[in-house]
Amino acid sequence: MKRDYKEGVHDITPKFFIGNEVEKTNCEGMRTLFIVGDQETKEIIGTARLNNCKHIYLGANQSLKGHVESTVWQFLALQIKELTDVGLYVTLDTNVMNYSALVKHLSAHAKNPLFTINISVPIEHVEAFRNVYVKIDDTDFNNTNSGVWIQKLQPETFTPWAAYTNDTLEYDR
Repeated sequence: MKRDYKEGVHDITPKFFIGNEVEKTNCEGMRTLFIVGDQETKEIIGTARLNNCKHIYLGANQSLKGHVESTVWQFLALQIKELTDVGLYVTLDTNVMNYSALVKHLSAHAKNPLFTINISVPIEHVEAFRNVYVKIDDTDFNNTNSGVWIQKLQPETFTPWAAYTNDTLEYDR
């Protein structure tokens, strides 16, 4: 994935990069170790400690974008437990197409205050329309949720691409 880092534009796939969380979540502003792809938990913890990161962002650079296999979800479930057990905040970023598998494999973490899920819903050219709302629905009428959520796209929930350019690459040591 070609993207901007503090060191300039790179088209490499790093294992890790570091920066402050810029997305409008409960971890906004935290020094964060961003994880691309599947990485070893001990290496994540060591790199986070070495760089004073209190927040781990799994699935960075859309590395959990496509269909994720069951074995990866099992690995992530264990990894999230191990990371939160040592007091690290963990965000998992994955595509909406993986949500059912996420519920199946990560339900043990549902109430963990250190765990956050970012569900990516790619929508092209969303700014072309004046009134856009994101609707979180149920699988059927009154099936699994207590209702429906509607959120208007608002300036206070927007993060411009420029905010993502201050991350630093963490090269293999």
